[in-house]
Amino acid sequence: MDKVVIDSWEYNMLQREFRRTVESGLFSRAQLHGEIHELVAGTRTGRETDDERILIHTTGLVSQDVALAHFLYQRALEKGRGIWLPSAH
Repeated sequence: MDKVVIDSWEYNMLQREFRRTVESGLFSRAQLHGEIHELVAGTRTGRETDDERILIHTTGLVSQDVALAHFLYQRALEKGRGIWLPSAH
């Protein structure tokens, strides 16, 4: 991944698997590109090139995820960004 974005470092550290990944040295806060609220607020960049890969790891409430996804989808439409993926049948 080129960038890793999460919803909250502190909340993710409460999740056993995420904490194990950090404690084992596989991932660190220094490797974190940012938190979702920073991308939404525009204080951190999102995708900067067409081939950039971003991993977004969220652990929040499903309603928050749906609301955020809708917001980002609308923003991408307004900017003419994104690609259509084939649906899984």
